[in-house]
Amino acid sequence: DACDQLPYVQSVQITDIATGNLITYQNWEWNTDQSQLCLVKYVAPELTTDLTQGLQVTVVTSEPMSNLSFNNIVFPNGTSYTPPEITAFGSETYWFFTLNNFNLNTFNSNTYYNLQFSGQDLDGNSLLSMHTYPGAGATPPCIAANDLPYKNDEGNWENYITGYDNSFGFTYECSLSAEVVMIVCDDLPPSYSVLFAVNTSCAEEVTWVIQMDWDDDGVIDQISTSTTPVEMGTTVEYSPFSPKARFVFTNTLTSEQLVVYAACQETTTPPECQNDVPLFTNTSFTQNLQTCIGEPVCISYHVTDQNGIQNVTCSVAGAVHSSIQTGFTATGSSTGYYWQQGTFCFTPTPSNASEMVVFLQATDNASFYCAETGAAIGTVSVLCC
Repeated sequence: DACDQLPYVQSVQITDIATGNLITYQNWEWNTDQSQLCLVKYVAPELTTDLTQGLQVTVVTSEPMSNLSFNNIVFPNGTSYTPPEITAFGSETYWFFTLNNFNLNTFNSNTYYNLQFSGQDLDGNSLLSMHTYPGAGATPPCIAANDLPYKNDEGNWENYITGYDNSFGFTYECSLSAEVVMIVCDDLPPSYSVLFAVNTSCAEEVTWVIQMDWDDDGVIDQISTSTTPVEMGTTVEYSPFSPKARFVFTNTLTSEQLVVYAACQETTTPPECQNDVPLFTNTSFTQNLQTCIGEPVCISYHVTDQNGIQNVTCSVAGAVHSSIQTGFTATGSSTGYYWQQGTFCFTPTPSNASEMVVFLQATDNASFYCAETGAAIGTVSVLCC
């Protein structure tokens, strides 16, 4: 008799989409010997997820439901977070949710997060808040029979706590990964510098060490250490030979290390070439760009060079290059300069939240030996709005 039942989430299975691993399967089961309803975890030890490609959540309810919703993810401090992309389908007792496009900057490694569900059964009874019953927070979670809902002599429900259920969850652990997006070498005396941008995950948990080999002799000449945000840039001094960088990223929580090597993406131009560097005379970086995650960003540019522009590139993967125009402006009977202008457009993802460093590079049409590359560097403030 449906009137003698109240709905609750009976089991949840969570799969990491990136790896295909079943990270947890949790099920409320009756313990006859103890007269308790206990939450049993069948994956032991439970695996962790880095959330890079999201989660697939399969839910089984105790009885057919007219609706079941995934509300949000509950943090240990009681605040909540709703993934930007949620797809859901299901009916009766089987429901499926795909959670995607997480902002990883809001999560802490080695931390347990709860999933929150709500819904009603076919008679309009709301989902039991199983996590609020005595014993539900114990290890293991077990609720005594006399603490569960029951009908009194008048036929009314007692101990009926409803609203939403936070009983099920997963453990997040950041997976250390990093790439050196761009290294631009400035070979204009009297100062020589390397400007670099770095993308990493585990933003607040990673320290980096830069070991620079200025003269390509295999000996580390200078070391710099800091804590990196998701993207950042800086300058360091070097002698203009063939500087190479060795980036060592360390997860301060797990001690996991990752080593990435990179070298300057331009060669020092010999003095006899007498070739000017392509000059970016106007880019929309000067507008202090701000945008929200998922909203397109377009950066316009104008670059000049006496030898002509071979190509212009953007450091953001997948950026679309459009509205390209080229021309020549005469400054005398036999002098002038070539120019090119255009626009790069891209859409920031949650991994770009905070200050996003973007490089534009232009290489001129001089010979391979004498070719020069100019750069424009700016930031885009990506907001979680």
